[in-house]
Amino acid sequence: MAKLKITFACWDHPRLRPIIDGLIQAEGIDLNCLSLSPVEIFWRMLKYEDFDASEISLSAYIIDQCSARPRFIALPFFPLRVFRHSALFINRNAGIRTPEDLKGKKIGVPEYHLTAALWVRGFLQHDYGVSPEDVEWYLGGLEETGRKKRIEEELPKRIRVHEIPPDQTLSDMLERGLISALISPHRPLCFLKNTGNVGLLFPNFKEVEMDYFRRTGILPIMHTVVMKREIYEREPWVTQSLYKALVKASSSVESTLFHSALRYTLPWVQQDWEEAQKLFGTEIFPSGAASNWKTLEAAALYSYEQGLATRKLRPAELFAPNTLEQCKD
Repeated sequence: MAKLKITFACWDHPRLRPIIDGLIQAEGIDLNCLSLSPVEIFWRMLKYEDFDASEISLSAYIIDQCSARPRFIALPFFPLRVFRHSALFINRNAGIRTPEDLKGKKIGVPEYHLTAALWVRGFLQHDYGVSPEDVEWYLGGLEETGRKKRIEEELPKRIRVHEIPPDQTLSDMLERGLISALISPHRPLCFLKNTGNVGLLFPNFKEVEMDYFRRTGILPIMHTVVMKREIYEREPWVTQSLYKALVKASSSVESTLFHSALRYTLPWVQQDWEEAQKLFGTEIFPSGAASNWKTLEAAALYSYEQGLATRKLRPAELFAPNTLEQCKD
């Protein structure tokens, strides 16, 4: 019987290398892996559905699931998880000393639905009392002008959103004080230039993020993996097969991280890994909905509170049912 041909687009994550390199196969699937940047993947998948399966923004996926006809179905595998207290930049002349000082300010973000922004707004509201409606949101390109939206956001009127001028960038506007703060997953040029005008709201972000995890148990999920719903409905076994392969690939990489020679040329990578295990447990990046219920529940709640999702989804609603439980001997 011929294998089902599936095109899968993902970033070159170390935990996915065995899949990308063909060392681990998904049962019954002839997998064509495209290693692309997340920016390109999200644009092409959300705008044009270019791939059969792909890595995708968790926030964009939650919005899709609230639509009348959801286009995708997710697997509970999470290629990227990152704390985002380090993603909040401020103009040092804007009078911002604490998170509470953001009330009444202008905050830039490339797109309102951005998953990094979802998590930042979530902790601002729940930890510091700064709700999305307490600020004005300015959308546009970080370093390049003319950024186009990946999805159309139908936000309630209480959320005040503005497009920046087409010849401006968020990085330049923050440096000049035209906006007071910026949420960006990447360090903007205005910060890297180190002119003194731009800084982090949380300079000690590692300590803040560790405390956040101890208090909440949340290690924010940025990306998940989805498949076109039409493929899943026609061949429901394919989500289980791909999910098993992804989990196997991730486990194989983590089990050999420090065998023989270091895989990553960072001076304290092994010590950092051991420190992370003390905080998160031996399985730092668990797969499966049950192991990530609290984090998924928070993401769904934040999406609803922030005017993105039209209803509060339950974590189990997000994933193909046949990936929620595993067969055991």
